[in-house]
Amino acid sequence: MQAELGLRAALALASAARTPRRAGTCSAWRGAGSATPGSTSACWAAARPPPVSPAPYANNSAAARSSGTASTSGRSSTAAAPSAQGRATAAAAAQGAHGSRSTALNSSNSASASASPVGGGRPQAAAPPSSVRSAYIHLPFCKRKCFYCDFPVEAVGRDPTAPKVEARMASYVEALLREVAATRRQGAAPLETVFFGGGTPSLLPPELLARILEALDARFGIAAGAEVSLEADPGTFDLARLREYRRLGVSRLSVGVQAFQQELLTACGRGHDLLEAEAAIEAVRAAGLASWSLDLISGLPGLTPDMWAASLQRAVAAGPDHVSVYDLQVEEGTPFERWQRAGRLRLPADEAAVEMYGKASQVLTAAGFEHYEVSNYAKPGHRCAHNQVYWRGLPYYAFGLGAASYLQGRRFSRPARMQPYLQWVQQLADSEQGRAGEALPGDHLPEESQEELLLDSLMLALRTADGVDLGRLRRRHGAAAVGVVLRALRPHEQVGSAYAVDGAGRRISIAEAAVTSSPILNPKAAAAAVAAAAAAARGEQGSAAAGIGQEEEPEAGPGPAAGSAAALAAARERARPRAEATVEGTAAEGQPEDATGAVRVRLSDPDGFLLSNDVISDVFAAFDLPSSWLSDNEEGAEGGSSSDTQAGVERKPVAA
Repeated sequence: MQAELGLRAALALASAARTPRRAGTCSAWRGAGSATPGSTSACWAAARPPPVSPAPYANNSAAARSSGTASTSGRSSTAAAPSAQGRATAAAAAQGAHGSRSTALNSSNSASASASPVGGGRPQAAAPPSSVRSAYIHLPFCKRKCFYCDFPVEAVGRDPTAPKVEARMASYVEALLREVAATRRQGAAPLETVFFGGGTPSLLPPELLARILEALDARFGIAAGAEVSLEADPGTFDLARLREYRRLGVSRLSVGVQAFQQELLTACGRGHDLLEAEAAIEAVRAAGLASWSLDLISGLPGLTPDMWAASLQRAVAAGPDHVSVYDLQVEEGTPFERWQRAGRLRLPADEAAVEMYGKASQVLTAAGFEHYEVSNYAKPGHRCAHNQVYWRGLPYYAFGLGAASYLQGRRFSRPARMQPYLQWVQQLADSEQGRAGEALPGDHLPEESQEELLLDSLMLALRTADGVDLGRLRRRHGAAAVGVVLRALRPHEQVGSAYAVDGAGRRISIAEAAVTSSPILNPKAAAAAVAAAAAAARGEQGSAAAGIGQEEEPEAGPGPAAGSAAALAAARERARPRAEATVEGTAAEGQPEDATGAVRVRLSDPDGFLLSNDVISDVFAAFDLPSSWLSDNEEGAEGGSSSDTQAGVERKPVAA
């Protein structure tokens, strides 16, 4: 769940944030059936437009990206109208609900797989790809489907060890392995993050998980010190199974507790009870994994502020390294949605949901967690490295039912139903490129435009505590883009929802950030930043030469299960001390890519995060200014007037 939830919410902002809003209304709080928009103080919900792909399973549009990976970081969605320049795809509104367990990207439609282009596609003349260092694997099996879940999962019943169920799992893994083998490797670097999401991956027998890890290692390599995460539900594992997973190389567990009240677990149709949740926590503590996360859902039917405070305290007492907190969103087609239409679903009021969000930030930050992304909290050194790949807009492989990869600037979603997915894999593997291991799913799609890259990077960065690195923004998109962003954020600074930090992490004004980050107004700082970036680049190259890209050991020495996932994991563990210095403090620690000397703008915690839809919407709207205004003029971009009216476009005030 956790690998997919945050990104789906972030990418869902693409359509909502690119559309104009009436002053004083929230762009994404109440759904289509709502008579009155909510207060902007509640605008932390993420719109989730339905897929509008013209081709099955594949879409690089804003709507497809916003269907994205998965999220409960929002309560309902809204209709999105085209922006002034027509950038956003019109998206129909869907009323509500999504809870916790997520799958991979679900932006595909249900057309026949035979109509879907597979690897190969039309010839591409793209530049050589950069190394892809992350992979998401979707394992769709669950004991039962929760009442809020609208993702591609398969319910297997209470006994996942039944021969028929294990045969289904084995058949699915065979399809995954065929997809892995057919997929083109992007660059020479090994995988640094692997995330098994679902579904309930902890239902998968360890021997099948081992086969997937072996295939990934053989095809792409898995680096020493790699973060290998696995989602797990209480009642699906014990200490012995966790130790086996750890022996295979799993270093991080994401445990879907969701609530510490039995009545809430029952109300949302969870497959575990409170006793199983407590037993799962004890098993995780004893397993000795490098890191583990605990997931909670706010906004469940019947949840009160007092119950939520109790759940937060019990989560802290459990001692996780990471906590993910998602607000319930009622999705179309789920039991919750049907009950809501019938007036049978009693959800907390919007004001209570806002209060719960603030309470989570208060309790968890007081307990030593960093609120590093809208829905995620981590102890020092325990950010989810895989999720940060999403939030930084980096490429990643994806395999399995409904999963979406992001390769060479293309987002491609696989079929979300089992039979079409299996047919699609067959086509992929049987294509000329697939037989050669050179297929690139989605290569028939156009690459993202520079405009899409700019807006997506801003949207994702503003969801995080690291915020927008102004130097990186300038290098990639020019000084004018920096000026537009700073000008759009100034009204939000005035109400306390946005601010800037200098290279030492000190809080400064956005006006100071404009001066400090300007190579014309502050050439000394600019030169220092360039030197730091060059040093960081040399260090990264050196680490690769030193062996982080060579830590896979295909010829593992003799011993138990030589050549297996366990042997490869042991080899990587032996190599970990050499690689850890490089992995820690960068992607694994979740720090900004070139944080040294970086001037950044970010949203405040929790108010700015709570208003993230409105803030991002205003930033996106600022880029609808006439192109003649977007000149690469340093003074015009950053030193000009801060008037609320610019180039004939009225800058609306932000509601407090």
